[in-house]
Order: sequence, then C-alpha cells, then structure tokens
Amino acid sequence: MHRSLVLFTAFLLMLGGLSAPTAGQVPPDRDEAAAAAEEYLALAVDGDFNALYDRIHPDAQAVIPRVVALRAFEEIYGQLRPQLPTITGVELGAWTWRVTDETYQDAAQVSYSQPFIDPTTGEQRVTTTQMYLVPYEGRWRWFFGSDRIFLAEVIGRFAPPPPAQEAGDTEALLNTIVGDLDEFWRDLFAATEYSYRSPGVVVVDEGQLAQTGCGLVQPGFYAFYCPPDQTVYLDYPFLRDMEQRYGDFAAAFVVAHEWAHHAQTIGRIRREAAPDDVGEVYSLELELMADCFVGVWARDAETRGLLDLSDLAEAVALIKERLGDPEGIEPFDPRAHGDFDERIDYYVTGFRDGGLGCDVPL
Repeated sequence: MHRSLVLFTAFLLMLGGLSAPTAGQVPPDRDEAAAAAEEYLALAVDGDFNALYDRIHPDAQAVIPRVVALRAFEEIYGQLRPQLPTITGVELGAWTWRVTDETYQDAAQVSYSQPFIDPTTGEQRVTTTQMYLVPYEGRWRWFFGSDRIFLAEVIGRFAPPPPAQEAGDTEALLNTIVGDLDEFWRDLFAATEYSYRSPGVVVVDEGQLAQTGCGLVQPGFYAFYCPPDQTVYLDYPFLRDMEQRYGDFAAAFVVAHEWAHHAQTIGRIRREAAPDDVGEVYSLELELMADCFVGVWARDAETRGLLDLSDLAEAVALIKERLGDPEGIEPFDPRAHGDFDERIDYYVTGFRDGGLGCDVPL
C-alpha cells in the first residue's frame, strides 16, 4: 500500500468510542459540532494547514509541534487530494484520547465520508471515518492522531533533525538495555516449547577488532548478531553516536534488533538465499521480522513506564535517516533489510499489534 495512503488511513482512524453523557449534563450542540468539523475538513482540502493546526485542541498542540503537523498535512493531503466530505452523523458523550489517555466528558464524534485519490491506482476512493471534537474556550477543537505510536511515527518522520547532544553514560545504558531484553525474551519463551538461553554480548571499543564465529570484524561494523556463536556484537562508538544524535532509545533499537535475531535462532528461523523448508526465510523477511520484534518489546517497555512518546519517535527517526536499504538492493537480495518505510511499518506493527502482528508464533 502506498505510504501516504497508510498515513492517511491511520490519520483518519481516531480510536475510541463515545459513552453517553452523564445524567443532568447539558450536552453540546450537534449542529455546531457538525459545522466545526466541516470547517476544519475544508481547511485541509484547501491546503490552509496553518489554520487547520490552529484549530487543534491545545492538549494535542502540546504533544505535536506545528512544524511536524504541517509537514504531515502536506504529505497526506498533497498526494491524496481529498475532496469536501459529507457529514453523516454526530454522537455526543465522553471520549478518551488514546495518546494521553485523558477522558473528555463533552466530546463529539463526527462521522463523515470523504472522496480521495488513491496514489497507487489513480482511482477515486471514499473513506468513511470519524473525527473527535472537544469544546475549548467556546469553540470546538479537534485532535491530531489516534494513539501514541501513530504520533511517534509522525514525529519521527517529520520533525527536523534534532541538534546533537552530549552523550550520556552509554555503558550504563547498554547494561540496562541488555538486562531488560534478556528478561523480556526469557519470559516470552517460557510460554513456548523452546528453551531460552541468553546470547553472548560483546561490545567492541573504538579502533578495536573482534574475532567472531562469523569471522573477523573491523572497526565501524555498527552491530550484528552471529548465529554460529549466538553472540550480539556491538560497535561502541556507533551506539554512542546514535545516542548522541537521536537519543537513548535509538541505541536501544539497534541492540533490540540484534537480540531479536537471537530469538529467531532459538525459534529455528533462519536466513536462506532460496528458502524451501520450514523456518527458512529470505533476508528481507528475517530483518523486517526483527524490526517487528523490536516493536513488541517497545510496547511491553512502554506499558511498564520505561518509554514515552519521544522514545518511540527516536526509533522512527533513526530508521528513516540511517537504516533503510540503499538504492539497488532488491527484495530478494541476501543483503536486504527493507527500505525505511518498510522497516518503520514493521516496527510500528509490532508495537501496535504485539507478537501476533509479526507473523511468527513463538
């Protein structure tokens, strides 16, 4: 599916239904809510994105910067060319915004249908969805995004590159990441037929060489997992630079991706140039599956309060700028890892859907 269409669908899919107004509560006016929704959707169709951002609820503006929203609007609406919508219904009641989990008692769910152009086929299609409005200072305001992972993806894709910052204690960070990943995968495998064992972890300092079960590695190798000796090899300068450039969760993403390859090894999933047996997959499948597994771990860490929206966005920014395959790498190339759109999609899928979204039952 075309990337803009994926963003458009996620952008319009505002999660969470409404509950009925509480007894004795004076509900807002349905006609006013419908009129506000028509106004805001018309601004999007006309390309008046600054005005559209100004109508976002302040609680949402506090989460997503203007520059990010404007860039997202330009891609979503610029390529899909939506037309004016038709309002099909308004429901009033309480609604919870899944980005912050805050509940608004006087919300309006405005349902509408909207024609747009499918960039893949060039044909007109119609989407049927909802937008949510909440009163603020006498006006209805709308909310950008359905949940945390969608906003993290948007911020990671469209935020300007962050200024370089002084790296923290990278060694302590690695110890924390390694410990958490080991515990996470041990618990996950405990419910399967496979016996989990911790991988080796070798951190290679600047300018050093390392002899591995997969051969000698030179400085600047970034990170990789070696199945023959079941060891994760990490290039310390690279991880320090990732932490400095994108943030600590960017470094965590790199380690978690390689740890996912260890989980695949235990689960008897292996890379083959021409897979023809159970457990054999192409390089592209193996790598995208590992990105999905990173999302599963990130989802678990977020539920334990270890991650926030900015952490999730760091991984998206890292993938977008550093981890996509260069031009010329075909899908069945034994070096293929996926372009940055594919890798982001699998990471997001793992976060949103958990292990069931990764197509591999462990």
